[in-house]
Amino acid sequence: MSATRLGVGLPSMIPGADPTLIARWAERADAGPFECLATGELLTSQAYDPFVALSVAAAMTQRVRLLTNILVLPLHHAGIVAKQAASLDAVSGGRLWLGLGVGARKPALSHAAGQAPPDADLPDFTAAPAHAAGRYERFGEQIAFMQQIWRGDPVTESGLRVGPPPARAGGPELLFGGYAPRLISNAVSWAEGLTAFGLAPDLERMTRDFELFRNAWKRADRKGKPRLLATFFFALGPAAESGTRDYLRRHYDHLNAKQSAHFAASISTTHPSRLREVFGRLADAGATDVIPVPMIADLEQLDRLADVLGPMSDAL
Repeated sequence: MSATRLGVGLPSMIPGADPTLIARWAERADAGPFECLATGELLTSQAYDPFVALSVAAAMTQRVRLLTNILVLPLHHAGIVAKQAASLDAVSGGRLWLGLGVGARKPALSHAAGQAPPDADLPDFTAAPAHAAGRYERFGEQIAFMQQIWRGDPVTESGLRVGPPPARAGGPELLFGGYAPRLISNAVSWAEGLTAFGLAPDLERMTRDFELFRNAWKRADRKGKPRLLATFFFALGPAAESGTRDYLRRHYDHLNAKQSAHFAASISTTHPSRLREVFGRLADAGATDVIPVPMIADLEQLDRLADVLGPMSDAL
């Protein structure tokens, strides 16, 4: 029995997915060997808003954790995010893990755009709209402001506060999602853990980032152990390869056919044996939670994943 728990992504980021599938997926996951349900944020896509998707999941579940993986905080006003997060944490009975990041550039998008403005590879900031410049500085200030709200401190000169209070004292558990070594090391000052994502996945990078966070955790004299999450795309069954190609074509519709095919070929987690190998290697690297993200909007994918990885996980 591994000490690594199994989670799963919601189908809420799959273009064209039946919106009623979110509720059915969440209910079945809650009855299975899964520790959490996750969804990301991509404004310039057909994906559902993460707080809306996780609210649906919260209403259909009793046990599993709910993870934003990740919310790009500088796209938003911190006070509004603090209220949304506290509300979801409260209605779910303290089950929210709030994964936060600054927003990474998208090299493939920059390449596809050719001669384009400097912010062409940060499209969500254009669509919000929000300033990409200064997002690193804003990020720390926003986290501090949200924690002030969750403590119940006044946020206006007249003494007004933002509620409701979260179920977890001090606010939901915070996780950092990002790639820059400096940000990973600095995140131990406020985050309870690190969430790493990779298409393929990139096991070497994830292992390196986990070690970087653990070392920074020790240097900061943090108590206990950090939560280390690994997420990546998966598809199973006879439609795995075609489903992967279709997902990438629709989800990354800015890519040309050659680029999309390259990404599809890099994703190896479309076979049970490879999924087991990846899970095992991530467990060896110290992952506390492994969270495959579906590319096919079908409940059968959830059942197949449970059959393949459920016996390997430390399910609650």
